[in-house]
Amino acid sequence: MRQRSGRVGKLGLCAVAAAVLLGGCAFVPAAAGRVTRGKDASGRIAARAVVVVAAGDIACKPGSRVTRTRCHQMGVARLIGRLHPRALLALGDLAYPAGTQPAFDHAYGPSWGRFKSITHPVPGNHEYGTPGAAGYYGYFGPRATPLRPHCRIWCPGHYSLRIGSWHAVALVTNCDEPEGNCRWIPSQTAWLRRDLNRHRFRCTVAYMKNPLFSGGFGATPQVRPLWRVLQAHGVDLVLTGHAHNYQRFVRLTPSGRRSAHGITEIIAGTGGDRLFTLARTRHQAARINHRFGVMRLALGRGHWTSEFVTERGHVMDRARGTCH
Repeated sequence: MRQRSGRVGKLGLCAVAAAVLLGGCAFVPAAAGRVTRGKDASGRIAARAVVVVAAGDIACKPGSRVTRTRCHQMGVARLIGRLHPRALLALGDLAYPAGTQPAFDHAYGPSWGRFKSITHPVPGNHEYGTPGAAGYYGYFGPRATPLRPHCRIWCPGHYSLRIGSWHAVALVTNCDEPEGNCRWIPSQTAWLRRDLNRHRFRCTVAYMKNPLFSGGFGATPQVRPLWRVLQAHGVDLVLTGHAHNYQRFVRLTPSGRRSAHGITEIIAGTGGDRLFTLARTRHQAARINHRFGVMRLALGRGHWTSEFVTERGHVMDRARGTCH
């Protein structure tokens, strides 16, 4: 796979003259990011490029005060509305501090809950602050546990779905802190292998709460067995949250070596709750602290593009690549 990337500053989004006259610029979705449709050989409507947004670490405790680095879930939700996604991937730790039903109803619901009908979530460890993640499964229902649609507590939260021409795999990496005990990974590894053997798409994205690689906080070696299966089946992207900033890595193997056959990991723990200052680490292609926002992906036939779009609509990182 070929991958290209770049960092984009604010003035790169506007003509210099406009920046001088107006002192800034507004975010305008690029034409290349629009969803386009065409018919495949069977006559079905098929998406050629599907716009997806993703982030985790989202809603503060109901009633929390908004500060510069805390509780921006409403602002990020307004951004999502301007991006007009076809799908939203919620990357865990969605309702702080413990994933209760009131937290989902009164903090997550009025913000990101506006997009519940297009949301494909995974839980984080904070959801399990409520026994069995009952608040999470109660709020999302079958969207969170399609393998057991009527389940509402201690449910299987992993599943797969089709997004345009891509296969997507949602994985549960509920890792206790500080013990680092990641439940269900052994059983999910076997399921994941069967799922990827059954769905042989050219392009596949996996998403989960915990990253394998991260600078300063959040790296979770316990997810490496999942990564080994993902790489063996040619998965292209892994999207995660947990680290409360934005990071993008070059294509890496599960052991951390650069490889054209590796996986691009992108972290966006920037959905609204709070932000961390994290360090630079090996093989980082981009690192952005102190900005709330989302990943915006355009998933096309055999290729992908990604952007990190801040709460105010500025694009601060771009990358693109072709599938394995």
